Amino acid sequence: MKAKSKLSKEERILEASFAEGNWKSAGKAEVERVRRGVKAQLENAKKDTQVNLRLPSELVELARAGAAKHGMPYQTLIASVIHKFFTNQFVEREKWEELLDRVSKAS
Repeated sequence: MKAKSKLSKEERILEASFAEGNWKSAGKAEVERVRRGVKAQLENAKKDTQVNLRLPSELVELARAGAAKHGMPYQTLIASVIHKFFTNQFVEREKWEELLDRVSKAS
């Protein structure tokens, strides 16, 4: 009988992806290039527009719980989800569930 993994679902997805050989070393130069790019984006990012939304309390509680799990303010999590959606970086639930199924079958 297999011991239950202490890894989260997200960590098991990464582990399975690594085991399949989908990862390679970026190298120090690439890491530094990305670090400089992220730093520049953060320095140039303006949060100059306030948006007020009315959301169901259940949704806000889900956002708060999810944000706490990741150690961030819930407003930041909501802004991140909106950003990912409109920049086509959002992972659809079906794709996410497909990845979770692959991981659960692998473990």
